[in-house]
Amino acid sequence: LLFILYGSWQAIFHDVSQSLNSSLMSAVEMHDKMGFPQESIAVLKDRIPEIAGTILQLLPAAAFVSLGLVVLFNVVLLCRRFPEKRPHWLTLVSLREWKAPDFLVWGVIVSGFVMFIPGLESVKTLAANFLLVFGACYFFQGLAIIAFFFNKNNVPRFVRGVVYLFIVFQQIFTSLVAGLGLFH
Repeated sequence: LLFILYGSWQAIFHDVSQSLNSSLMSAVEMHDKMGFPQESIAVLKDRIPEIAGTILQLLPAAAFVSLGLVVLFNVVLLCRRFPEKRPHWLTLVSLREWKAPDFLVWGVIVSGFVMFIPGLESVKTLAANFLLVFGACYFFQGLAIIAFFFNKNNVPRFVRGVVYLFIVFQQIFTSLVAGLGLFH
């Protein structure tokens, strides 16, 4: 649909790139008005094109993961609304039992090694997108493991909520959960 509206992939890329650059510049200006150190602001202003380029390169994987989450949320909501249809839509009794297929680890390994090959920038971009998708799968497997142990040990809801907030807002915990899913 975007291709039909814009007429070419270059026009889409150019428009999204300009929008992203202006949004990042607005964010930097807001940080400047909030009184952040000028050295940090100057570094951010210099890095805006690199940041925008990285975001644009990872946009396909982010869109794919977002689409998968929207589908999952809709299926879960439909299962709650129509419990008699749940066996047709989900084979798992609970999402705590979900496990990523074993062969996905090879995708992580190959994508990770391709990231270190010199040159081949387009292949590196593809590998980074695959790595992001596989990382999301292992992140959700890690969440399933944590949810399983919380349920098994009857952890209070308040403690669960605090742990989930740390996982969402602290990148180190997010990485640890993805690592737990990968190495389990």
